[in-house]
Amino acid sequence: MAMKEKVFFHLVPDEDGWPPVSAESVWTSACDEKGHYVMDNIPFFTRDATDGDVIAVEQDDTGILWFKKVIRPSRNSLIRIIFFDQSRIDPIQRELESLGCSFEYMAAFSLLAVSIPAGVDLKQVRKFLDLEERAALIGYEEAILWDQ
Repeated sequence: MAMKEKVFFHLVPDEDGWPPVSAESVWTSACDEKGHYVMDNIPFFTRDATDGDVIAVEQDDTGILWFKKVIRPSRNSLIRIIFFDQSRIDPIQRELESLGCSFEYMAAFSLLAVSIPAGVDLKQVRKFLDLEERAALIGYEEAILWDQ
């Protein structure tokens, strides 16, 4: 089993102060090639890479691994949802799961990071989310999209 390592991403908040942190860490697994890792979880804030991507990292003087670049994209799309109506969290998670998506939830920001695998119909996912957004129940951003 591959050794799990945390890799950090530098983040720059926008004029509204989002994201609310200056760095984000994700779990990765080391690849055979030195300095390359596979991302093992869905990021909440970075727009640089997502789960399944093979990334290159640099180690700083303190031993922290920092994201450098994507070596081989997974072709997983990444969408993030913020909930304005908390009652929609479970139903939306169930629907996304039925469409073939996986996700991670951060309660502190009512934020759902959604991975849409290459074989999943991205148009169908967007159509569903557009209905929720038009009803003012959620807002969502398309952080990384692959034509599928």
